[in-house]
Amino acid sequence: MGAGLSEEPLRILTPLYTIIIYQNTIHHFSGEPPLEKLANGRILYGVDPPAAYIVINRPEKRNAMTYEMWRALATAYKEACSDENVRVVVLRGKGGALSAGDDIKEMSELKGTIDARRFFDALEEAFKAVMECPKITVAVVDGPAVGGGGEILLAMDYVIATRNAYTGFPEIHIGLIPPVLSTLGVFMLGLKNVKKLALTGRFLKAEEAHSLGIFDEIVDEDRIDESLKKIIDTSLILPEEAVKSIKRLILASIKPAYEYGMSELVQLVTTEEAKMRMKMFLEKKLPRPS
Repeated sequence: MGAGLSEEPLRILTPLYTIIIYQNTIHHFSGEPPLEKLANGRILYGVDPPAAYIVINRPEKRNAMTYEMWRALATAYKEACSDENVRVVVLRGKGGALSAGDDIKEMSELKGTIDARRFFDALEEAFKAVMECPKITVAVVDGPAVGGGGEILLAMDYVIATRNAYTGFPEIHIGLIPPVLSTLGVFMLGLKNVKKLALTGRFLKAEEAHSLGIFDEIVDEDRIDESLKKIIDTSLILPEEAVKSIKRLILASIKPAYEYGMSELVQLVTTEEAKMRMKMFLEKKLPRPS
């Protein structure tokens, strides 16, 4: 779908890239052809070689992810990761949050295992697209990245955070599990740390998340793009085939456990306990983790 030049554009500007977004189309200053916005504009995708940029764009809901948004995120990653002009894929969130995780209201309305499988197939497709990406994957966190928004950090190669950033895996409070933390997290963070995070659901401030290795770097807000530029510059001197091989080997060791974790989540989401606790969450009656 095309967009007329008379439409008022939204501009996303950083020192690294410029994208102009019209009503239905993203135009790139890099000379790339126009790309339609995904999930009704909730996922934005732009390329400025050697980097691709994906923006979660639902700030009024702290970028909580719906079924359509997970599908669109998978599409954006597949596009970026198959582009031979791209060496780094950067994920950001609009409005401060990276993502508050899954849309609880949508999850609470899942009717049975078939509905649940459909929803989490979309989530799994997005996570696989990130984990199987042969490019360097980076996330920028300048606020909350919790639940599914925290778990996607574990699939990234590098996470840049500001001091405003925090993360956590509070799924247990709505009767669910963090499948990525409970599987990949054991390799990354250690068994005791994963048990502590998954069983308490507590939030971690930037410094603690950094000390555990969830955040790789903490920077001031005005230094985010400087840090991104260093990663992008470094990617240009790395041998591409070696990068691909390293990522394939790592994925082979963790993929079976992750898939098992996703199947456990599907079984839990339609239980009476989970539905009751999601309802309590939506009605703001659920105790919040500190």
